[in-house]
Amino acid sequence: MEPIEEIEPIVKASGATTTTTSLEEIDDAAVSGTGEALGMSAIANAFRKLKVGSDVNSFVVPGSFILAQSTITRVAQNYCAHFDLLIKANNIQDEKERFLQVYRYFMSTPRISGEKKKPLNPVLGETCQAYADIPNQEKGSTSSRVHVFSEQILHHPLPISCTHVYSKEEGISVSYYHPVRGNFMGTYVKLSFEGEMVIKLDRFGEVYKSTMPTIAIRFLRDFVEYLGKVELTCNKNDYRIKTTFCPKSLLFGSNNVVEAKVYKGKEKIQKIKGCWDQELKINSEYKKDDYTTLCKRTDLTITEIQFPSSLLDTDSTKVWGDLFEAAKSGTSKDITREKTKVEEAQRKIAAERKANGVEWVPKHFHKQGDECIKKKKSKYQKKKRYKRENLVLVLIAWEPTVVRNFGCRLNSTIEKEEEMGNKDNKKEKKDKKKKDKRLEVEEEIPEEFKNTDDTAADGTSTTTTATNTLVLNTDEIDEATANGSPSLSVITSLAKKLTLGADLSSFALPGAFVLPKSSLTYFSENSSSHFDLLLKANTIQDEKERFLQVYRYLLTSLKIHEDTTKKPLNPVLGETLQGYVDFCDEDLNESRGHIYAEQISHHPPISCSTVYNKEAGVSVSYYHPVRSNFMGTYVKLTLEGEVVIKLDKFDEVYKSTCATMAIRFFRSFSEYVGKTTLTCNKNEYRIKSSYYPKPLLYGSYNSMEAILYNGKEKLQKIKGCWDQELKINTEYKKDDYTPFLKRKGMIPSKIVYPKELADTDSTKVWGDLFEAAKSGVPKDITKEKTKVEEAQRKLAAERKEKGFEWKPIHFHKQGDDWLLNDNEIILK
Repeated sequence: MEPIEEIEPIVKASGATTTTTSLEEIDDAAVSGTGEALGMSAIANAFRKLKVGSDVNSFVVPGSFILAQSTITRVAQNYCAHFDLLIKANNIQDEKERFLQVYRYFMSTPRISGEKKKPLNPVLGETCQAYADIPNQEKGSTSSRVHVFSEQILHHPLPISCTHVYSKEEGISVSYYHPVRGNFMGTYVKLSFEGEMVIKLDRFGEVYKSTMPTIAIRFLRDFVEYLGKVELTCNKNDYRIKTTFCPKSLLFGSNNVVEAKVYKGKEKIQKIKGCWDQELKINSEYKKDDYTTLCKRTDLTITEIQFPSSLLDTDSTKVWGDLFEAAKSGTSKDITREKTKVEEAQRKIAAERKANGVEWVPKHFHKQGDECIKKKKSKYQKKKRYKRENLVLVLIAWEPTVVRNFGCRLNSTIEKEEEMGNKDNKKEKKDKKKKDKRLEVEEEIPEEFKNTDDTAADGTSTTTTATNTLVLNTDEIDEATANGSPSLSVITSLAKKLTLGADLSSFALPGAFVLPKSSLTYFSENSSSHFDLLLKANTIQDEKERFLQVYRYLLTSLKIHEDTTKKPLNPVLGETLQGYVDFCDEDLNESRGHIYAEQISHHPPISCSTVYNKEAGVSVSYYHPVRSNFMGTYVKLTLEGEVVIKLDKFDEVYKSTCATMAIRFFRSFSEYVGKTTLTCNKNEYRIKSSYYPKPLLYGSYNSMEAILYNGKEKLQKIKGCWDQELKINTEYKKDDYTPFLKRKGMIPSKIVYPKELADTDSTKVWGDLFEAAKSGVPKDITKEKTKVEEAQRKLAAERKEKGFEWKPIHFHKQGDDWLLNDNEIILK
């Protein structure tokens, strides 16, 4: 509820003619101590050239009148300063008293600075992220953490900002959509706030709404005041409060006087009066004169907001960082200079967007009815995982530079967000279901990747097709990375050559980006390293416990290599892998799992693999259609097949879908994201798992949640980090979690290869490349990789010439599954 500083140079307002006093003259005068008088004179001179009612949103004042704080930061502080009043309201059972307590909070949000300076007007897309710890007055300790997020969603023609303040523990939120209209009224400037403040108390299902007063900046009388009428209402009852903010008389009277009436339906039941910045009083009945204190603003303790250690590039402190530094010196000229830099940069960006035909849209808020609310994306956590309906914040920097545009998931950013309201909105529920289909990572895509000319008319990339190969100078890349992993600049230059959504399955990567391991080996290692958990499941008689044991095995098959700049080799058509893994259980009983894998298709790439123990009648088969796409800030690997697990002893067939892998090369890690489902043909048990993306600033890697169902009934919940520890409760709604799987410390079994290998085995197909990789010279790796690829193209051409269609040798299709042929010989 603060006045917002004007944004364009003072000489531009509504086509006004140029004033005779320059900003430099005002700033020079400020140094000598006469700047304030000169500045007010210059501003008054400019106002004389305006017509009554003129829009003043395009004004900018000189540095000597700048308060080194963004408006959205100031608003965030106002809304958090007395949030404890709302927490107290959440504990009041009486409906009317709770309504009055919410009103106390509302009346604590107005604030007028005593300084004769204006806060900075936010640039388009500017954000403010902060939190406040609300003290528990009884215990003297922190009782609740309040989070706040703001964004400037519009700059012209009407400045609009959105603010959202919330407490997860209390189920309280305050949202405000701030369209600000500034008009010159002859003797004052009027700032009209056309949005509504929306307060939600989830505990009671209550939504309070209030219009906002107007601000009058009386520059000739040298003060600011709130004016007009506002009304506070609630969706759950007939109570409402109509408040009038009265102007100060010219000669007498007090500043900031208000009068309010409390209604129950149409009946006036109480009256409130006083000064909002001092004390407000209320009577017991409307016509009585027995006024008692309703709230005393002077007795309230202000809670200051705090900022996270890592901030977004769009955060006010970064956008205006140089100006804030200049403000410390107190030199008005420096402040004006830094302010002009930011404004010029924003005009340049706006011009680029206009030239490219790009319309800027808010990144963190969306319009719903008359409200502007936080977007809903997916789940993430801080220290505890919880189900959430609220916003996933995305770090977006809209400057057209590659690195700054790689907005990373913020949830993915703050610590953990809250489950906020709007659950009763059917449309949002429907939208949520659509969005949650894969829980893909929502990262902002750089404009240069969106506006490339390499995209075909049908939207598919021509970069990596058989007929249109991306031209890369692999020698330059290999030389640049001769002494280690590819640098950020190399990755960036490579990424610039790709179109958004480009298929990478046939993309010829230089040796510098190659992991000397075939994808067949990579996936086979994942599925076989803890095969003994399945053998143990085969000994469990209880149906549910056996189901959970199979799920434990599936979780151990998740694995991510550390170097995200290197990619496993794409297997050639017909490439195979054969080996085995040995296990020893607690009773020293030995067992063996045999492994067989084959690449059954090259375009698109499809692998089949099986791990099995014939004696126990246990097998795991996987049909791997893999789609890899460049998504601007990460590579998305979509595994479209299913894992099929068979326990012949119980005649059970378990099937599970697979999570998507996001390779975040700019953040130097990979992760699984999305949802999977495990089912069994013999019972109604199923487990739905959700894999969450890593927050940018806080949170854990590889976090997940899962729910065990029996039919439609939710039985138990599993949560944790799949690469560390997962816990399970005894009943779905209980909080008695105990260890379910401790991945950390588990030693994976290594694949042992037979002495005799087929000519199609990965170790033979890529043998020369593996040797070249030992030298660590990227050029040698590229050379050997090219040899294999050229040989495969030659074989494909020969097959095409002879009209020969290649068919899998070791696997056959049965229904939707691909199974290992029964007559396959296990080599020793």
